[in-house]
Amino acid sequence: MPESPPPTRHWEGTKVAEVVARVQDSLNRALPGRSLWTRWADWYYNTYFRTNRITPLYHLMILVGVTGYALEYPHLRHKVQHEKDAE
Repeated sequence: MPESPPPTRHWEGTKVAEVVARVQDSLNRALPGRSLWTRWADWYYNTYFRTNRITPLYHLMILVGVTGYALEYPHLRHKVQHEKDAE
């Protein structure tokens, strides 16, 4: 009986540290329904949360600050314009 090639031949030469990344890449290609947002969220989670970094807290603080200023800016502009008109 002829020997069949091992099913993992395409893994030849792969370092152990690269296995997880290659499996994730294979899953991303096998699951085309995953959106860009989902892939980005997975990357962000693996990069910042799984490594126990404090960076997401800084990102959240910046996001809240920029959003708050963007929401308040029209009111601030109106107040300044009102003060200029009162003079």
